[in-house]
Amino acid sequence: RVRFGGRHGAWLSRRAICSNVQYLSPAARSSGWCTRFPERQVCAILPGVKEGDRIGTYVLEAPIARGGMGEVWRARHPTLDRHVAVKFIRADLRETEDIREAFDREVRNLSRLHAPQTVQVIDSGVVDDHPYVVTEFLEGEDLGVRLRRETWLPPSQVVWLAIEVLKSLSEAHALGIVHRDLKPGNIFLQRLRATDGDRDAVKVLDFGVAKLIDPAGEDEATLWPGAALKGSPRYMAPEQIRGTRIGPAVDLYALGVVMYRALSGEPVFKGERDAVLRDHCERSPEPLRDRAPLLDIPERLDAVVQQCLAKDPERRPMNADLLRRTLEELLPDLSDGRDLIELEGSLTLGAPPAHRPPPASLQPPTVPGTPRLVIGTDPLAATQEFSSIDIWMELLSSNTDLAAPPAASPGPASPGPGSPGLESPGP
Repeated sequence: RVRFGGRHGAWLSRRAICSNVQYLSPAARSSGWCTRFPERQVCAILPGVKEGDRIGTYVLEAPIARGGMGEVWRARHPTLDRHVAVKFIRADLRETEDIREAFDREVRNLSRLHAPQTVQVIDSGVVDDHPYVVTEFLEGEDLGVRLRRETWLPPSQVVWLAIEVLKSLSEAHALGIVHRDLKPGNIFLQRLRATDGDRDAVKVLDFGVAKLIDPAGEDEATLWPGAALKGSPRYMAPEQIRGTRIGPAVDLYALGVVMYRALSGEPVFKGERDAVLRDHCERSPEPLRDRAPLLDIPERLDAVVQQCLAKDPERRPMNADLLRRTLEELLPDLSDGRDLIELEGSLTLGAPPAHRPPPASLQPPTVPGTPRLVIGTDPLAATQEFSSIDIWMELLSSNTDLAAPPAASPGPASPGPGSPGLESPGP
């Protein structure tokens, strides 16, 4: 153990020191923070990396993410002047043999995935006995960030997202790889440059806790040791929670949960972790059209999502390709003003319209002669800000029309400024 902060500081374990010493500033590391071991000894326990270090031919520029098993850095190829993402085992785990073997196995299997909708492996190697893998560097944001900003997405965008994700899953399942951790944070919306403006393309990330299934169904392996119970509670299938035999159906269940969240603006089940896990195993989800009645979710789309969320894996869609074809049949009937174009092997989504129109059910009919109340410029913003359908329902149930006032109709010419008997219009 090492004491941080002098005599009255906290004792930290060797693992905690190894995990965090690399993030201390040089001044802090050399000013007596480590009172039991000198800085060089702490760093010798596990040398970290820093900006400017080289991993193979790549120069590290900045950390991107840090997870339970590895770190990801943005790096630059010095001769090609191209940004890439470099992932390597976390410093405090590099000497663990089974972790090293799992990392090598993950790299080998992910290098077999070539669908444009899956993040692509570019290179791999070993530096100072430390393995690393290089993938394409993506510009944009993940679906989780998008949903935190937008709250919910139009049905056409959700169907497009699901179709692209299913193209990635289809290839992975055919190779015996089950993702097991599909969630908004692992669905990336890559920004692509195009002559008619930026477009979004979908990339599935992080196969780190994926399951490898033997085609004969006899031998199963997990990419990361100890990952049998890994996953995100809000997106885990019942059989995954119970620890029974799993297959590709767990990814279709997770995709159904993602679609439910994106369409309704709310998770399928709410509450603490244990309650959510129990609900996934026992409770039937509320239909989308009942959860969000004002968002005009098509009945057929609601039925597809409910099928994905079936407790019994046998009752879910047979495979990713079948589900994709079902959603493709729905897509032509859905439109939100954004165009879909095939670009670089992916079905990309164009820029949003200047004004996102609210669903028809959020546009109350206009009654001639009724007083009008205007709240801001977009009545949908109130729903997004307060995240409460109840407030909006109460407003709609009144005689108040919340739509924007129409342009003034032509009529008799108004008297000019200063005409007798008229007051200046208010703000």
